[in-house]
Amino acid sequence: MSGLEGIANIVEKARDGLAKIFSPSRIAFTALRVSICSLGLVAPSLVFAADAPFRWPESYAITYSQTGYGTPLLNTYTKDGPKARNDVLGANKRLDTTIFLLNEHKMISIANGITHESALSFKYPSGDPFPTVGSWEFLGTDTLKGSPALKYKVSNDPARHDPSKPMSYFFLWLSADKKIPLRMEEAGMIREFSRYVPGPQDPKLFSAPDNTEEH
Repeated sequence: MSGLEGIANIVEKARDGLAKIFSPSRIAFTALRVSICSLGLVAPSLVFAADAPFRWPESYAITYSQTGYGTPLLNTYTKDGPKARNDVLGANKRLDTTIFLLNEHKMISIANGITHESALSFKYPSGDPFPTVGSWEFLGTDTLKGSPALKYKVSNDPARHDPSKPMSYFFLWLSADKKIPLRMEEAGMIREFSRYVPGPQDPKLFSAPDNTEEH
């Protein structure tokens, strides 16, 4: 190969490389990323829902205490696919239970020993103790009750956020292995998680008692 041919090959490769770097799509993406970071909208430590360090499984049970927002309570939320159950023990020591059977479009309420069954005419909102869709910012390590924990700031999903309203967020502590939620704080409300059991739940939890009244 002559010297001129070698130079020609080098020029050809350089041209192809520049074409890839300066392709319209790459330029647009790079410009968007630079502009977002320069405006402070996204920090390097943020990850979004697809990479969230924790997600609720299809079936699980969790117990937590809640203070600082309304009446202090102890709550156990149980979910098994399309079935969900919420047991709330308030300051009056009365246990109120609500069962949602989404596949049957039914809701069962149990209070004061009386059970009512009614049609579920509205879309049941998620009963998860906190959303995992949004942006997660890792704030560092912490210690809760003598055990190591990871602290995050979780904000609204930017794609779903109403720009006319302030961006809401909450703080969340996970276990060191990111498998167990430990604590949540949001606008003065605190939830301390004490029991978390992922996996299928007892089907009997979602059955109505014999004294059920239909409405």
